[in-house]
Amino acid sequence: MKRVLVQLFVVGCAVAVGYLYSTVGRGGNVAGDPAANSREEPKTKSSAPVVPAAAGGLCPHNIDVKGCAFCDPTLIETLGFCGEHGVPEAFCTRCDPALVPAFVARNDWCAEHTLPESQCVICNPEIAKAGQAGSGGSGGESTGGSSAAVASPRRIEVTANADRRAARPPSVDCRTESLSVRLADPALEQVVDIDVASATVQPLSEKLRCNAEVAYDTNRYLRLSSRVRGVVREVRKDLGDAVETGEVVLVLDSAELAAAQATFLQARALVALAETANEKIQKLYKGGTSSELEALERETELAEKRFSLAKAEQELRNLGLSDAQLADISSSGQTSSILELKSNIAGEIVERNVTVGEMADPARTMMAIADTRRSWVMLDIPELDSGKLAIGNPVVLQLEALPGESFGGTVSWISSQLDPATRTVKARAEIANEHRRLRANMFGTAQIAIHEREDVLMVPKAAVQWDGCCNIVFVRESASVYRPRKIRLGCSVGDQYEVEEGLLAGEPVVTRGSFLLKTEIMRGNLGAGCCEVPKAKSQ
Repeated sequence: MKRVLVQLFVVGCAVAVGYLYSTVGRGGNVAGDPAANSREEPKTKSSAPVVPAAAGGLCPHNIDVKGCAFCDPTLIETLGFCGEHGVPEAFCTRCDPALVPAFVARNDWCAEHTLPESQCVICNPEIAKAGQAGSGGSGGESTGGSSAAVASPRRIEVTANADRRAARPPSVDCRTESLSVRLADPALEQVVDIDVASATVQPLSEKLRCNAEVAYDTNRYLRLSSRVRGVVREVRKDLGDAVETGEVVLVLDSAELAAAQATFLQARALVALAETANEKIQKLYKGGTSSELEALERETELAEKRFSLAKAEQELRNLGLSDAQLADISSSGQTSSILELKSNIAGEIVERNVTVGEMADPARTMMAIADTRRSWVMLDIPELDSGKLAIGNPVVLQLEALPGESFGGTVSWISSQLDPATRTVKARAEIANEHRRLRANMFGTAQIAIHEREDVLMVPKAAVQWDGCCNIVFVRESASVYRPRKIRLGCSVGDQYEVEEGLLAGEPVVTRGSFLLKTEIMRGNLGAGCCEVPKAKSQ
């Protein structure tokens, strides 16, 4: 089994170079170093990287032997810091693409983002959190100098699989687990500043947070308008008043209604006359004193009158009159211009756009009635999280206007389309509102419970590293031996990852210092053997 020994000398180089990057800006000199002060000024950002002309062929990294910072770390200071990309100029592949083959040969290349793996803050967000980006593995880590290089992978604070690489299964061809990192002296664990935490089993509530807006339940909402033009004669309900099903809310005086009733009564009378005339002509026809044509004409006339009556009756029904009201008109033979508008639901008046004496128009809503005992909450689900949502997921709503209060409900609807402008999917939750605390158009946030599990293995995010094909953690086998372990990640919650496979509860994993260990197993001399640490340096 291959092993790699971490020398104290390497640790010292890492600390020294890290300090150098944080204290020396682009083009700066090191105080007390005459050679540094006499060096050529670094290039400007618009020029090509400063690489000496070829004078001795290519180095083992396929770079000009006098311009390779892997071979000559002093070039890191000479070239300075790339403020645009947040890495040392000597290792900036975006400014000098000729460096790419060297990183690829050292197994330090992120093909997905076309960056050295040790500089990729998307695959290794802990680099951005620490304010550092790897220099390429030749001498420690460099300080990141540009916040623009740090890409936030997600907007959701509590969600599953916040990093795209988190969902990747371990590669079956990866041989990382056959390696190990061994310190020559257990005392070096404190010198290198390695910290260890145990993988723990704990209950997990995987939640999704999104923006939310309160709305009326439109299945319990009524916009009241008149079906006929008329003058508002009486307004019986005002804003905030409770309304029962079938209760009269408005009273109109409509000449059109009176005319429609008169047409109905006229049609009834004409039908009665036509029925009488038809009966007489049928008797005459049977007695032989009337022709068949006359009998047929009377039957046709009766059918027409009955059709006109049905049309007049249906018109009154369309205006809102009930069967009982039609029976009253038929029996009394009287017309009335008074029209009562009733509510079809129980609730309260939430909108009023009418006053006594004005003209009612069928195209205008005069009142709105809502049952406020139950509200809808419209949710904006980010596109990448929409696949996790399901009907029935519990929802907890918190509103800006009601700090400290929470309201519970469930998801009842998920849209089948994506908003092209916001890249979000609309969803709806139904929440009880018995105390009328929720008001339409309130804004807030909602937490949607995706999964509720009791026994979930969790590790700190700082312990998880990406080696180019797998997510790995370093398991501490002893005070001087650390072995990489391939793991499958589940959801991401806060500062922890769920581990679905590859690790057991209670196993100690390296948190602080895990990036340094990963750098060691990815070094070019991985199989060259062990490098002993001088005894005098191990104290």
